[in-house]
Amino acid sequence: MMKTLPTLVLSAEDADGFFYLDGHLASRAGSAVRIPAPAYGEHCLQFFPLGAHHFPVTLGIDFSGGLLRTSPKNAAQVVHWPENVWEICVLPWRQPVLSSPFPRVLDSCTLPWDGGMNATLFWENALYVAIENEQGALLLGERLCDNCTDGRLRLIPRCDASDLLLVHNDQAPGICAVIRFEDKPELYFCETADSCTLETEDSPLLVCLRDLKDPAGHQLKTSITLDRALEVRRETGFFTGAPTPPENEQELVCMFLGAVKLKLEEEAATYLTPSLRESYPFSVLQEYLGDFSGFSIPPYTLQADDDRPLVGLLADQDEETRARIFEFEVLAVMQENTEKNLINNIKEKCSWFE
Repeated sequence: MMKTLPTLVLSAEDADGFFYLDGHLASRAGSAVRIPAPAYGEHCLQFFPLGAHHFPVTLGIDFSGGLLRTSPKNAAQVVHWPENVWEICVLPWRQPVLSSPFPRVLDSCTLPWDGGMNATLFWENALYVAIENEQGALLLGERLCDNCTDGRLRLIPRCDASDLLLVHNDQAPGICAVIRFEDKPELYFCETADSCTLETEDSPLLVCLRDLKDPAGHQLKTSITLDRALEVRRETGFFTGAPTPPENEQELVCMFLGAVKLKLEEEAATYLTPSLRESYPFSVLQEYLGDFSGFSIPPYTLQADDDRPLVGLLADQDEETRARIFEFEVLAVMQENTEKNLINNIKEKCSWFE
């Protein structure tokens, strides 16, 4: 049996332009376009953007052993779809923003730890925190974030344990970090946050919120008790607003998959018809859909006869990201005197080409 030649679906992130394959014009990046690669082996893929702030990108693509490899790896995102279709999203190289070669100090404070220390928060092409002793010896130097250019330090005194040092941005999007002192200063916690608040009603509690940027508008809430235990608790939900209602069947399906990915059983059930909920428990649906790290709309024409929503579930496998395509049947169901669209059936649409 002859092997089917791979089909490339080419796009570029946040940019329009033209693709060339082995020196020949292949497609424009405004919309996904199917083009057959001439053969297996090594090829040259080039993207020439039309924007003034982007630069051309050249990368090598290699079809061998049933895989597609790009060089350099960080120049594109690659998804392997069924029927030997490869989606390549080129990440255009942007003109670098020149910054001062000297560090910019954002905040500083003295610490009562071990006879006295000094903490400095500064930006030098990334956000750093440094802690020195009174003799100027560096005891802690941590790179906290690459894109947060602001922040401040706050010392939190504790009665039953050593004080804590917080790095945060209050209500502005940025960073939240906790530094503690035991035998020496150490970074205990650090992650990006859209907001950071300190609650002191009963016992000090640090609360960080981060938007997960999924279709429903979920947020990740991280709470840290500022006592000796420093317990970290995480919750997923809607803490500063109501969930975004789906505008169409495709959004309904994506919101359901987002709830499944986050393991929110009760929320996922609200997107299903009563018959589907009763017939297939959440654990069965999880096993059927499999472990997936994300989902995406198929980039090529593979529609059901009745235009049912199709979604590809992405998972890392064999050094590549693979997509399994599922078809969803959506029905209008009356609930509490209101008609709602709900998912009534799920089936895998495409099997892998052998």
